[in-house]
Amino acid sequence: MNFVLDQLFKRKKLIIILFTFLLGYGIYSYITIPKQDMPAINTPYMLLSIEAPSLSARDIEENAISDIEELISTFSDVIDVRSTIYDNFAIIITTFSFQTDDPTLLSSEIYEKINDLTLPEGITSIKYESNFDDPHIIFSLYSESLNETELLEYSSQFKNELLLVNEVKDVEIHSSYNREVSINLSLDLLDTYQLTILDIYQILYSKTTNLPLGYIESFGISIPVDGTITFETIEQLEEIVIIPKTELLPTDILLSDIANIEYIDTQEKEFYFNNKSANFISVYFDDDIDFTKMGDEIINV
Repeated sequence: MNFVLDQLFKRKKLIIILFTFLLGYGIYSYITIPKQDMPAINTPYMLLSIEAPSLSARDIEENAISDIEELISTFSDVIDVRSTIYDNFAIIITTFSFQTDDPTLLSSEIYEKINDLTLPEGITSIKYESNFDDPHIIFSLYSESLNETELLEYSSQFKNELLLVNEVKDVEIHSSYNREVSINLSLDLLDTYQLTILDIYQILYSKTTNLPLGYIESFGISIPVDGTITFETIEQLEEIVIIPKTELLPTDILLSDIANIEYIDTQEKEFYFNNKSANFISVYFDDDIDFTKMGDEIINV
């Protein structure tokens, strides 16, 4: 022991240099090592959406949902399955155990099993989502003077500015202002014209399909041209021809002849901040970065 101490005192300059080097390297490592306030957590949920334009809620429940729920429940990591069923549409939310090693992989396995089921032909689409990230920053936007529409427009502008930051992966707006177009078909008129809800769905789908029309060659550059169709007003939707006129049918049958089309409020949530109606903006950063350093840059957007 005395020999070791003697050597340390004889080489004290070398020891000081080594200590200084190790101290400096430690400080440098602490500054540069990635740090974040929120640990990475696998979200143990799976959302399955089912589209069936020709089926009622009862048909979907009896002929599809019950079989799908039973299949999902056979997986040991599943602790809860809840379904919300509407006419033509259904959502199934599956909750996994927090001990699940890889919820994304498990969701994929469940989805593949569901695709092996024999389900009604009226089901046109089954999709799933399992990657639910938690936001790293949440902004609240509210105003004393702006109405809902103006506040939503301002929120959209702010979202676009945030997306210009290189490290920002995604931005979502959560607003109580949510309007959708509702098309309420008359079942009696459908029977009169021998149509089904699936027929109407297919007609509307074909009218809004993006069709590639080829390319325009200019100065050696090929510019793709497509037949994108957009509807800006309800009147344009109402004028869609469902059945063209014939010798026996003197006039076209339009969508407005068999359906009532209107804007409806589909938002079931309300957002408030300091007792004022607000919009919330969720910001998601790229993976594997120290987003705690991004505060000043984001605030100054």
